[in-house]
Amino acid sequence: MQDQHNTPKMTRRQILRMGAAAGLALTLGGTYGCARNASSSGVTIWTPLTVVGDNDPILQAIEKATGVQIKLQQIEGSVYGQRLNASIATGKIPDIMALQPAAPDLLEKWATEGVIAAFEGKVADAAPNVIKEYIEQPALAELKINGKIYQQPIFWGKGTYPNFGLIHVRKDLLDKYGMAPPDTFDELFKFLKAAIDRGEKGVLFNGSGGVNGLLSAFAGAYGIPYTGWVKVGDHWEYAAIQPQMKEALLLFRKMVVSGLVNPVSWSTGSGATTARDLYVSGQGAALIFNGGGHVGRIQNDMDLGGKGYKEWLLPAPTNNAGHRGYTSEPQYAGTTILGNLRGNNPVGAAKVINYLLSKRVSSSLY
Repeated sequence: MQDQHNTPKMTRRQILRMGAAAGLALTLGGTYGCARNASSSGVTIWTPLTVVGDNDPILQAIEKATGVQIKLQQIEGSVYGQRLNASIATGKIPDIMALQPAAPDLLEKWATEGVIAAFEGKVADAAPNVIKEYIEQPALAELKINGKIYQQPIFWGKGTYPNFGLIHVRKDLLDKYGMAPPDTFDELFKFLKAAIDRGEKGVLFNGSGGVNGLLSAFAGAYGIPYTGWVKVGDHWEYAAIQPQMKEALLLFRKMVVSGLVNPVSWSTGSGATTARDLYVSGQGAALIFNGGGHVGRIQNDMDLGGKGYKEWLLPAPTNNAGHRGYTSEPQYAGTTILGNLRGNNPVGAAKVINYLLSKRVSSSLY
Protein backbone atom coordinates (compact mmCIF):
# COMPACT_ATOMS: atom_id res chain seq x y z
CA MET A 1 0.00 0.00 0.00
CA GLN A 2 1.36 3.42 -0.90
CA ASP A 3 1.34 6.34 1.48
CA GLN A 4 -1.26 8.90 0.41
CA HIS A 5 1.12 11.81 0.99
CA ASN A 6 3.60 10.44 -1.57
CA THR A 7 1.07 9.41 -4.20
CA PRO A 8 -0.30 11.72 -6.93
CA LYS A 9 -4.05 12.19 -6.66
CA MET A 10 -6.16 10.51 -9.31
CA THR A 11 -8.48 12.65 -11.41
CA ARG A 12 -11.69 11.40 -13.01
CA ARG A 13 -10.03 11.51 -16.42
CA GLN A 14 -7.09 9.46 -15.11
CA ILE A 15 -9.36 6.87 -13.54
CA LEU A 16 -11.30 6.33 -16.75
CA ARG A 17 -8.46 6.44 -19.29
CA MET A 18 -7.58 2.83 -20.02
CA GLY A 19 -5.04 2.72 -22.83
CA ALA A 20 -7.59 2.28 -25.53
CA ALA A 21 -5.84 2.11 -28.89
CA ALA A 22 -4.85 -1.50 -28.31
CA GLY A 23 -8.52 -2.41 -27.95
CA LEU A 24 -9.02 -2.12 -31.70
CA ALA A 25 -7.22 -5.40 -32.25
CA LEU A 26 -9.45 -7.44 -29.95
CA THR A 27 -11.39 -10.40 -31.32
CA LEU A 28 -14.05 -12.55 -29.74
CA GLY A 29 -15.18 -16.10 -30.25
CA GLY A 30 -17.95 -18.17 -28.72
CA THR A 31 -20.70 -17.20 -26.29
CA TYR A 32 -20.11 -16.35 -22.65
CA GLY A 33 -22.18 -16.91 -19.54
CA CYS A 34 -23.76 -13.87 -17.94
CA ALA A 35 -24.53 -14.98 -14.38
CA ARG A 36 -23.59 -11.67 -12.78
CA ASN A 37 -22.74 -11.28 -9.13
CA ALA A 38 -25.06 -8.32 -8.60
CA SER A 39 -24.68 -8.55 -4.82
CA SER A 40 -20.95 -7.80 -4.95
CA SER A 41 -20.06 -4.52 -3.25
CA GLY A 42 -16.85 -3.89 -5.19
CA VAL A 43 -15.70 -3.12 -8.73
CA THR A 44 -12.39 -3.48 -10.55
CA ILE A 45 -11.10 -0.81 -12.92
CA TRP A 46 -8.23 -1.46 -15.30
CA THR A 47 -5.89 1.49 -15.82
CA PRO A 48 -2.44 1.95 -17.44
CA LEU A 49 -1.62 4.65 -14.88
CA THR A 50 0.26 4.24 -11.62
CA VAL A 51 -2.21 2.83 -9.12
CA VAL A 52 -2.80 4.88 -5.98
CA GLY A 53 -3.04 3.41 -2.51
CA ASP A 54 -6.26 2.45 -0.75
CA ASN A 55 -5.95 5.57 1.41
CA ASP A 56 -6.12 7.97 -1.53
CA PRO A 57 -8.67 10.63 -0.50
CA ILE A 58 -10.38 10.79 -3.91
CA LEU A 59 -10.95 7.03 -4.02
CA GLN A 60 -12.20 7.10 -0.45
CA ALA A 61 -14.64 9.90 -1.30
CA ILE A 62 -16.02 7.98 -4.29
CA GLU A 63 -16.36 4.78 -2.26
CA LYS A 64 -18.16 6.62 0.54
CA ALA A 65 -20.57 8.35 -1.84
CA THR A 66 -21.43 5.23 -3.84
CA GLY A 67 -21.10 2.47 -1.25
CA VAL A 68 -18.89 0.62 -3.76
CA GLN A 69 -15.36 -0.55 -3.03
CA ILE A 70 -12.96 0.23 -5.88
CA LYS A 71 -9.92 -1.79 -6.89
CA LEU A 72 -7.60 -0.18 -9.43
CA GLN A 73 -5.47 -2.65 -11.35
CA GLN A 74 -2.58 -1.29 -13.39
CA ILE A 75 -2.33 -2.72 -16.92
CA GLU A 76 0.34 -1.38 -19.25
CA GLY A 77 -1.28 0.48 -22.14
CA SER A 78 0.80 -1.39 -24.73
CA VAL A 79 -0.67 -4.75 -23.66
CA TYR A 80 -4.10 -3.58 -22.51
CA GLY A 81 -5.89 -5.04 -25.52
CA GLN A 82 -4.09 -8.37 -25.32
CA ARG A 83 -4.84 -8.71 -21.62
CA LEU A 84 -8.50 -7.89 -22.13
CA ASN A 85 -8.77 -10.37 -24.99
CA ALA A 86 -7.22 -13.09 -22.83
CA SER A 87 -9.49 -12.22 -19.91
CA ILE A 88 -12.60 -12.47 -22.09
CA ALA A 89 -11.49 -15.95 -23.15
CA THR A 90 -11.29 -17.01 -19.49
CA GLY A 91 -14.68 -15.45 -18.68
CA LYS A 92 -13.31 -12.94 -16.16
CA ILE A 93 -13.02 -9.24 -17.05
CA PRO A 94 -12.89 -5.95 -15.11
CA ASP A 95 -16.10 -4.17 -14.18
CA ILE A 96 -15.12 -0.86 -15.80
CA MET A 97 -13.14 -0.59 -19.06
CA ALA A 98 -12.54 2.11 -21.65
CA LEU A 99 -11.52 2.03 -25.29
CA GLN A 100 -10.19 4.91 -27.37
CA PRO A 101 -11.39 4.80 -30.03
CA ALA A 102 -13.78 1.87 -29.80
CA ALA A 103 -14.62 -0.13 -32.92
CA PRO A 104 -18.45 -0.10 -33.19
CA ASP A 105 -18.61 -3.52 -34.85
CA LEU A 106 -16.56 -4.99 -32.00
CA LEU A 107 -18.76 -3.40 -29.35
CA GLU A 108 -21.85 -4.72 -31.12
CA LYS A 109 -20.37 -8.22 -30.99
CA TRP A 110 -19.64 -7.86 -27.28
CA ALA A 111 -23.16 -6.59 -26.62
CA THR A 112 -24.77 -9.42 -28.60
CA GLU A 113 -22.73 -12.05 -26.76
CA GLY A 114 -23.43 -10.55 -23.34
CA VAL A 115 -19.84 -9.54 -22.60
CA ILE A 116 -20.77 -5.93 -21.78
CA ALA A 117 -23.81 -4.66 -19.89
CA ALA A 118 -26.58 -2.45 -21.23
CA PHE A 119 -27.69 0.56 -19.21
CA GLU A 120 -31.16 -0.86 -18.59
CA GLY A 121 -33.11 -2.08 -15.58
CA LYS A 122 -31.15 -1.79 -12.33
CA VAL A 123 -28.03 -0.67 -14.21
CA ALA A 124 -29.94 2.27 -15.72
CA ASP A 125 -31.49 3.06 -12.33
CA ALA A 126 -27.97 3.30 -10.88
CA ALA A 127 -26.76 5.66 -13.62
CA PRO A 128 -29.33 8.40 -14.32
CA ASN A 129 -26.52 10.76 -15.37
CA VAL A 130 -25.59 8.43 -18.23
CA ILE A 131 -29.21 8.30 -19.41
CA LYS A 132 -29.36 12.09 -19.12
CA GLU A 133 -26.35 12.45 -21.45
CA TYR A 134 -28.20 10.58 -24.20
CA ILE A 135 -31.29 12.75 -23.72
CA GLU A 136 -29.31 16.01 -23.81
CA GLN A 137 -27.02 14.92 -26.68
CA PRO A 138 -29.25 13.52 -29.48
CA ALA A 139 -26.17 12.76 -31.60
CA LEU A 140 -25.29 9.98 -29.14
CA ALA A 141 -28.16 7.92 -30.55
CA GLU A 142 -25.71 6.54 -33.12
CA LEU A 143 -23.82 4.85 -30.26
CA LYS A 144 -26.81 2.74 -29.26
CA ILE A 145 -26.71 -0.96 -30.11
CA ASN A 146 -30.06 -2.50 -31.00
CA GLY A 147 -31.70 0.53 -29.45
CA LYS A 148 -29.93 0.12 -26.09
CA ILE A 149 -27.26 2.18 -24.33
CA TYR A 150 -24.01 0.29 -23.73
CA GLN A 151 -21.49 3.14 -23.68
CA GLN A 152 -20.72 6.18 -21.59
CA PRO A 153 -18.69 8.39 -23.92
CA ILE A 154 -15.60 10.15 -22.60
CA PHE A 155 -16.17 13.60 -24.05
CA TRP A 156 -13.70 15.92 -25.70
CA GLY A 157 -16.36 18.60 -25.76
CA LYS A 158 -20.13 18.87 -25.34
CA GLY A 159 -20.70 22.19 -27.08
CA THR A 160 -22.28 22.86 -30.46
CA TYR A 161 -19.53 24.95 -32.03
CA PRO A 162 -16.51 24.29 -34.30
CA ASN A 163 -13.51 22.96 -32.41
CA PHE A 164 -11.04 21.47 -34.92
CA GLY A 165 -9.03 23.22 -37.60
CA LEU A 166 -10.37 26.78 -37.25
CA ILE A 167 -8.57 29.01 -39.76
CA HIS A 168 -7.41 32.40 -38.49
CA VAL A 169 -5.88 34.93 -40.90
CA ARG A 170 -4.29 38.34 -40.45
CA LYS A 171 -7.03 40.77 -41.47
CA ASP A 172 -4.54 43.65 -41.52
CA LEU A 173 -2.57 41.81 -44.23
CA LEU A 174 -5.70 41.14 -46.27
CA ASP A 175 -6.51 44.86 -46.16
CA LYS A 176 -2.93 45.77 -47.03
CA TYR A 177 -2.96 43.53 -50.12
CA GLY A 178 -6.48 44.55 -51.15
CA MET A 179 -7.72 40.96 -50.85
CA ALA A 180 -11.09 39.71 -49.61
CA PRO A 181 -11.18 37.03 -46.89
CA PRO A 182 -10.57 33.65 -48.58
CA ASP A 183 -13.70 31.63 -49.32
CA THR A 184 -11.99 28.52 -50.73
CA PHE A 185 -8.75 26.69 -50.02
CA ASP A 186 -7.34 27.91 -53.35
CA GLU A 187 -8.01 31.50 -52.26
CA LEU A 188 -6.39 30.78 -48.89
CA PHE A 189 -3.28 29.46 -50.65
CA LYS A 190 -3.14 32.59 -52.86
CA PHE A 191 -3.27 34.80 -49.77
CA LEU A 192 -0.49 32.81 -48.08
CA LYS A 193 1.71 33.04 -51.18
CA ALA A 194 1.10 36.79 -51.42
CA ALA A 195 2.10 37.20 -47.77
CA ILE A 196 5.25 35.09 -48.10
CA ASP A 197 6.28 36.93 -51.28
CA ARG A 198 6.11 40.16 -49.25
CA GLY A 199 8.31 38.87 -46.43
CA GLU A 200 5.71 37.40 -44.07
CA LYS A 201 5.88 33.84 -42.73
CA GLY A 202 3.53 31.03 -43.72
CA VAL A 203 0.65 29.36 -41.95
CA LEU A 204 1.14 28.03 -38.43
CA PHE A 205 -0.50 24.88 -37.07
CA ASN A 206 -1.14 23.86 -33.51
CA GLY A 207 1.43 21.12 -34.28
CA SER A 208 1.04 19.11 -31.08
CA GLY A 209 3.90 16.75 -31.73
CA GLY A 210 4.91 16.47 -35.37
CA VAL A 211 2.87 15.61 -38.42
CA ASN A 212 -0.12 14.12 -36.59
CA GLY A 213 -0.87 17.44 -34.92
CA LEU A 214 -0.80 19.24 -38.25
CA LEU A 215 -2.97 16.64 -39.98
CA SER A 216 -5.59 16.62 -37.23
CA ALA A 217 -5.94 20.40 -37.54
CA PHE A 218 -6.07 20.36 -41.33
CA ALA A 219 -8.66 17.56 -41.33
CA GLY A 220 -10.76 19.71 -39.01
CA ALA A 221 -10.45 22.64 -41.41
CA TYR A 222 -11.58 20.33 -44.20
CA GLY A 223 -14.59 19.35 -42.11
CA ILE A 224 -13.82 15.67 -41.53
CA PRO A 225 -12.84 13.62 -38.46
CA TYR A 226 -9.15 12.77 -38.22
CA THR A 227 -9.71 9.61 -36.22
CA GLY A 228 -12.54 7.41 -34.99
CA TRP A 229 -15.32 5.69 -36.92
CA VAL A 230 -17.96 6.80 -39.42
CA LYS A 231 -21.17 5.12 -40.52
CA VAL A 232 -21.03 3.95 -44.15
CA GLY A 233 -24.26 2.32 -45.26
CA ASP A 234 -25.13 -0.34 -42.70
CA HIS A 235 -21.63 -0.69 -41.23
CA TRP A 236 -18.81 1.32 -39.69
CA GLU A 237 -15.45 2.19 -41.23
CA TYR A 238 -12.36 3.90 -39.88
CA ALA A 239 -12.29 7.63 -40.60
CA ALA A 240 -8.75 7.61 -42.00
CA ILE A 241 -9.67 5.42 -45.00
CA GLN A 242 -12.57 7.55 -46.23
CA PRO A 243 -12.32 9.24 -49.67
CA GLN A 244 -12.59 12.68 -48.05
CA MET A 245 -9.42 11.99 -46.07
CA LYS A 246 -7.54 11.29 -49.32
CA GLU A 247 -8.78 14.62 -50.70
CA ALA A 248 -7.65 16.43 -47.55
CA LEU A 249 -4.21 14.78 -47.58
CA LEU A 250 -3.63 15.75 -51.21
CA LEU A 251 -4.61 19.34 -50.43
CA PHE A 252 -2.35 19.35 -47.38
CA ARG A 253 0.51 18.03 -49.54
CA LYS A 254 -0.08 20.86 -52.01
CA MET A 255 0.18 23.38 -49.18
CA VAL A 256 3.44 21.86 -47.96
CA VAL A 257 5.22 21.48 -51.32
CA SER A 258 4.21 25.04 -52.22
CA GLY A 259 6.17 26.28 -49.21
CA LEU A 260 3.14 27.80 -47.51
CA VAL A 261 3.69 26.23 -44.06
CA ASN A 262 5.82 27.96 -41.45
CA PRO A 263 8.62 25.39 -40.77
CA VAL A 264 8.32 25.82 -37.00
CA SER A 265 4.99 23.98 -37.21
CA TRP A 266 6.89 20.73 -37.79
CA SER A 267 8.83 20.98 -34.54
CA THR A 268 7.77 18.64 -31.79
CA GLY A 269 7.96 21.45 -29.27
CA SER A 270 5.61 23.78 -31.13
CA GLY A 271 2.44 22.86 -29.27
CA ALA A 272 -0.86 24.67 -29.43
CA THR A 273 0.15 27.49 -27.09
CA THR A 274 3.44 28.15 -28.90
CA ALA A 275 1.82 28.30 -32.34
CA ARG A 276 -0.81 30.67 -31.01
CA ASP A 277 1.81 32.90 -29.38
CA LEU A 278 3.79 33.07 -32.62
CA TYR A 279 0.68 34.02 -34.56
CA VAL A 280 -0.40 36.85 -32.26
CA SER A 281 3.17 38.21 -32.36
CA GLY A 282 3.12 38.42 -36.16
CA GLN A 283 5.17 35.29 -36.93
CA GLY A 284 2.60 33.81 -39.29
CA ALA A 285 0.12 35.09 -41.85
CA ALA A 286 -2.45 32.51 -40.74
CA LEU A 287 -3.10 29.94 -38.03
CA ILE A 288 -4.97 26.62 -38.29
CA PHE A 289 -5.85 25.84 -34.73
CA ASN A 290 -7.64 23.13 -32.75
CA GLY A 291 -9.71 24.91 -30.13
CA GLY A 292 -12.79 27.09 -30.48
CA GLY A 293 -12.36 28.71 -27.07
CA HIS A 294 -9.41 30.82 -28.23
CA VAL A 295 -11.33 32.91 -30.77
CA GLY A 296 -11.89 36.02 -28.66
CA ARG A 297 -8.59 35.86 -26.80
CA ILE A 298 -6.48 35.89 -29.97
CA GLN A 299 -7.56 39.41 -30.98
CA ASN A 300 -7.20 40.56 -27.39
CA ASP A 301 -3.60 39.32 -27.31
CA MET A 302 -2.89 41.04 -30.63
CA ASP A 303 -4.21 44.29 -29.17
CA LEU A 304 -1.96 43.88 -26.14
CA GLY A 305 1.02 43.60 -28.51
CA GLY A 306 0.26 47.10 -29.77
CA LYS A 307 1.41 46.54 -33.37
CA GLY A 308 -1.93 46.91 -35.08
CA TYR A 309 -2.41 43.26 -36.02
CA LYS A 310 -6.01 42.34 -36.79
CA GLU A 311 -7.53 38.90 -36.49
CA TRP A 312 -10.11 37.34 -38.82
CA LEU A 313 -11.68 33.93 -38.24
CA LEU A 314 -12.66 32.53 -41.63
CA PRO A 315 -15.94 30.76 -42.24
CA ALA A 316 -14.96 27.21 -43.18
CA PRO A 317 -13.60 27.31 -46.76
CA THR A 318 -15.25 25.30 -49.51
CA ASN A 319 -13.39 22.01 -49.97
CA ASN A 320 -12.73 20.12 -53.19
CA ALA A 321 -16.05 18.30 -52.95
CA GLY A 322 -17.94 21.59 -52.80
CA HIS A 323 -18.75 21.25 -49.10
CA ARG A 324 -17.75 23.41 -46.18
CA GLY A 325 -17.83 23.17 -42.41
CA TYR A 326 -15.35 22.82 -39.57
CA THR A 327 -15.28 19.62 -37.53
CA SER A 328 -17.47 20.54 -34.58
CA GLU A 329 -18.59 19.46 -31.15
CA PRO A 330 -20.06 17.41 -29.63
CA GLN A 331 -17.06 15.10 -29.79
CA TYR A 332 -15.92 12.20 -27.67
CA ALA A 333 -12.46 10.69 -27.36
CA GLY A 334 -13.33 7.23 -26.09
CA THR A 335 -16.00 5.19 -24.41
CA THR A 336 -16.53 3.56 -21.02
CA ILE A 337 -18.14 0.12 -20.92
CA LEU A 338 -19.23 -2.20 -18.11
CA GLY A 339 -18.30 -5.88 -17.74
CA ASN A 340 -21.24 -8.29 -17.79
CA LEU A 341 -19.69 -11.73 -17.31
CA ARG A 342 -19.97 -14.03 -14.31
CA GLY A 343 -18.60 -12.25 -11.25
CA ASN A 344 -19.01 -8.75 -12.66
CA ASN A 345 -20.93 -6.05 -10.81
CA PRO A 346 -22.49 -3.81 -13.48
CA VAL A 347 -24.82 -2.10 -10.99
CA GLY A 348 -21.91 -1.13 -8.76
CA ALA A 349 -19.89 -0.03 -11.79
CA ALA A 350 -22.83 2.09 -12.96
CA LYS A 351 -22.98 3.78 -9.54
CA VAL A 352 -19.31 4.76 -9.82
CA ILE A 353 -19.69 6.12 -13.36
CA ASN A 354 -22.84 7.99 -12.37
CA TYR A 355 -21.10 9.65 -9.42
CA LEU A 356 -18.13 10.68 -11.55
CA LEU A 357 -20.54 12.35 -13.99
CA SER A 358 -22.34 14.32 -11.29
CA LYS A 359 -21.87 18.09 -11.18
CA ARG A 360 -20.90 18.06 -7.53
CA VAL A 361 -17.65 16.20 -8.26
CA SER A 362 -16.77 17.30 -11.80
CA SER A 363 -14.81 20.38 -10.74
CA SER A 364 -12.85 18.65 -7.99
CA LEU A 365 -11.92 15.51 -9.93
CA TYR A 366 -10.66 17.12 -13.14
